[in-house]
Amino acid sequence: MSTGVNFNRDWIDVTSAVAESVADRLTADEDTNVAIIRRSILEETTKLKFNTVEKVLKRELFKRAAISSIVLDLHCDTDAIMHTYTHDRSWPEMQDLAVHLQSECNLLAPESGGNPFDEACSCPWATLMDNFEDRYPIKMACQSVTIELRGESDVYDDLAQRDALALFDFFADRGYVRPRSESLISPAITAFDVRSVLAEYPDKFSGLPLTGVDMIEGSRPANPARVATGFADRADRADRADRADRADRADRAGCFAQALLYVHPAEDPTLHRWCCLKS
Repeated sequence: MSTGVNFNRDWIDVTSAVAESVADRLTADEDTNVAIIRRSILEETTKLKFNTVEKVLKRELFKRAAISSIVLDLHCDTDAIMHTYTHDRSWPEMQDLAVHLQSECNLLAPESGGNPFDEACSCPWATLMDNFEDRYPIKMACQSVTIELRGESDVYDDLAQRDALALFDFFADRGYVRPRSESLISPAITAFDVRSVLAEYPDKFSGLPLTGVDMIEGSRPANPARVATGFADRADRADRADRADRADRADRAGCFAQALLYVHPAEDPTLHRWCCLKS
């Protein structure tokens, strides 16, 4: 953005207002409580008035994302392996996403600081669960994940196709879309059977605590599955230069603008199967 602000930080937080609003309306039924809370999130967010483009964009995106069942925030790091971030209460529920993406590192934290987009969507549900745990049943109804699609220079058609199909297969496994037809795509790219993969590799897609993880500069480690980011070996730099140039062109073309994908578009906040995709 022209203001130079980090659009992935300082998101909206209406948790306190929502907690106060729903305190006398929650019931003994978990699904009913999800609908009540989603409606309150919409109401409290709509009340917010801003006079900057950044804040208005955040408000409008948050209104749709925080009431979604699944929120995927698509990023890439400077130079990285495929990895994810999510709330520790969204794990192992989101392990199937890691399998489809073949994510090499999955970092978990209740709150990492700075109120990034994914935590702004998921943390209110965790807080409400804590606030009302002895009185009303509330579930983690917004499973929000930040997906780091490797590094800025990892711009390849084959990687893009594989990642897109991984997301599609994840949605299909969850029942949001029909499974893809193998006749419409390269047979070399097949869908993963999540249960079989986890049975064969029980430790490969584990969740790691985010505490203590930081950017690492140096050679790519021998076991990259245990770190989130790293710099590639120097010998790989020549090949990556061309990819970096393509990444710069894609950035200038606006390929990284905010976007929404509704698998089940609707205006009714009581729907329990919404998806929001932000890039």
